[in-house]
Amino acid sequence: MGLSLSIVDNTSFNDFMNDVDSKYKHIHRRDLTHSFLPALHKKCTSKLQEICAEAKHVSLTLDIWCDRRMRSYFGVTLHTIIDDKYKTFLLSFKRLEGKHTSDKLAAE
Repeated sequence: MGLSLSIVDNTSFNDFMNDVDSKYKHIHRRDLTHSFLPALHKKCTSKLQEICAEAKHVSLTLDIWCDRRMRSYFGVTLHTIIDDKYKTFLLSFKRLEGKHTSDKLAAE
């Protein structure tokens, strides 16, 4: 939604979250950026490393598409089969600005 992480420090946001779930525990932006997000990133990276080690083969898909407003996005997806089950993981999804040249895509 393009909202700043500082929204978690906003009184109205916290009031709303308390209405949604009375057990909601307030988190500060600095805790979000210094603790929660780095820990989540480390956990996700570890899990993907486990998946890649477990899988015999992995495949990456790179894709570019536009939304209804003609804004471009670039996605990277990992595909594999583990225990006879097809698995897909979105590795990256970001806005792509400018021309879709090979140099631009390689840089992204």
